[in-house]
Amino acid sequence: MSIRSKLFATVALPVFAASLAVQPALADSLRAPFEVAQEGGELSPEELQLLKKRKKQRAAEEESQGQADEQQRAEEKARRRTEREQQRAAEQEAQQA
Repeated sequence: MSIRSKLFATVALPVFAASLAVQPALADSLRAPFEVAQEGGELSPEELQLLKKRKKQRAAEEESQGQADEQQRAEEKARRRTEREQQRAAEQEAQQA
């Protein structure tokens, strides 16, 4: 057996095995929220109403944001059209002069 394999067998392997066998101290607290989420499948009527209300609010916010974006695009398009018309008018004046 070479020195490397002896070193691995006597030091590294037991340390590695021990780290896998022992759970970290905070592992249980990290696992708890997932267990609760899996167990609590039923919601109370108040929670359901609250969820529906939040969903409606989000939908209304998204709709208003979509309308605002659409209005902004329309204003930008009108501004670009006006700029092009002004540029064409300036080019025509320059050609006539």
